[in-house]
Amino acid sequence: MLFSICYIVNAQVYDLNIDGVVIKNFDVFKKGQNIHLISMTHDQYYSDNGKVTDTYKLETNQGKVFVTEKLGSVFDLNYSDAQSFWDSQIVFNVLEQLSKKGAQSEIRGEMEDEALEYINRVYSSGLAFNDPFLETYLYGIISKLAPSVLIDGRPGNINLVIERNPTANASMYPNGTLVINTGLLSILHSEDELAAILAHEIAHFVLDHSVQNFNKSISRQKRAEFWASFATALTAAAETAIAEKDPYYVPGVATIAVATISTSIAAELCERLGMKYSRAQETEADEAAVQLLKVLKYDTNALSTALSRIEETMRQERSIQMYFASDHPALIDRIKKYGTPSENVNRDFEKIISFAVSDAAIMKMQNKRFRQVLPLVSQNINNMVATADDYILKAYCLLYLKNDIGSSDEIMNLLTEAKELDPNNINIYKAEILAYLRKNNYSNALSLLKDYKNKLGAIINAENNLPDDSWSNLYDYAMKENNWAGEMLIKLRSFK
Repeated sequence: MLFSICYIVNAQVYDLNIDGVVIKNFDVFKKGQNIHLISMTHDQYYSDNGKVTDTYKLETNQGKVFVTEKLGSVFDLNYSDAQSFWDSQIVFNVLEQLSKKGAQSEIRGEMEDEALEYINRVYSSGLAFNDPFLETYLYGIISKLAPSVLIDGRPGNINLVIERNPTANASMYPNGTLVINTGLLSILHSEDELAAILAHEIAHFVLDHSVQNFNKSISRQKRAEFWASFATALTAAAETAIAEKDPYYVPGVATIAVATISTSIAAELCERLGMKYSRAQETEADEAAVQLLKVLKYDTNALSTALSRIEETMRQERSIQMYFASDHPALIDRIKKYGTPSENVNRDFEKIISFAVSDAAIMKMQNKRFRQVLPLVSQNINNMVATADDYILKAYCLLYLKNDIGSSDEIMNLLTEAKELDPNNINIYKAEILAYLRKNNYSNALSLLKDYKNKLGAIINAENNLPDDSWSNLYDYAMKENNWAGEMLIKLRSFK
């Protein structure tokens, strides 16, 4: 008689401490019965023929039972905090995958190295947004949303990078680095919406989606080749930006061009690191986010609201097609599925993110998206947290979008406000010249143009004393503007 011997090789107990109600008859449980989940035991049985069998045994206040269904299909659970919520998600959605593949430490280490490579490029390219107040605020929200530890033993630290990038996007890298763009922050209007976005990204990390996808990948470009192509593209983008005739100067790097290439390489890196999620994975992350919002008493419609704001932004930028790929749930469907979008705004929240709003507005201005810039800077002005750049950007938008007496007067008032906040901002003076030209006031424009040329000359003459990169960019800009000012002086002198 032939038979096989089975024996336990691995046995792991996971504490749960979750209350709930039975929603259908299941084993010894009756519908409507109150239940307390104490722990889950995961056993792996190996037979002598090499077959592995996973079993899950749930310990409750009503006794022990083997689990054969999804936890959520049997119990309506009452989570006390984010930790207990994510514990259950890991136990019932992640452990089986981990038991099949093991820790995969080498692969996870490789993925972390590549994620860090990208993050280092963000910092070295000047694309990391510096706002300590906003950063600590975001970490405060993350601390409420994320588990303090992953009970399956994986490293579980969440690190934050705010990227200077006008696109409405956020990404969670396999090493726990959450990258959120100023472009996305700028279109949100409440902490609930922000929490919904962050919870969605944290779900991808906790549920180990990127590693699952990495395991399915067939081929990958060699690491050295991949990053060499990125470095070449980055250099070309920076050189192109310096050569462009941009009406608005931003101290530091050539932000819009570098951010554009950064977005492109980030998309390739996302696919490389398993971050191009399937329809099922996106749905799983959405549902986890909405459940967590409920646990933490956030507005459960917030994900729908945030997605609707992203959809509107993408539609304005004509990039909405990216949300209708065959393997990705349509954005419109996600909006409808997870609630009713709200038009409500929280003014205090808008004040907290105001610097990110200004940054996104500057970058959109460089991309000539005047109709998107105008509501962003107006928001800061209305909330009385505007920077000089906000006033100048609004003045430029009005110059490009309107041509009437009322707008001309408003432009002058805006530039006066900007001068009071930052009289050394070089962008004020060119805008002022253009405003007087719009009004056909050539004498004032000529006088201001001479002053502007003198200011540019001071920058050019000081270049040798301040040779750092940001000053070099300013010098290049000043040289370009000085040439324009010289030509305009000749032109204006011909007007009588």
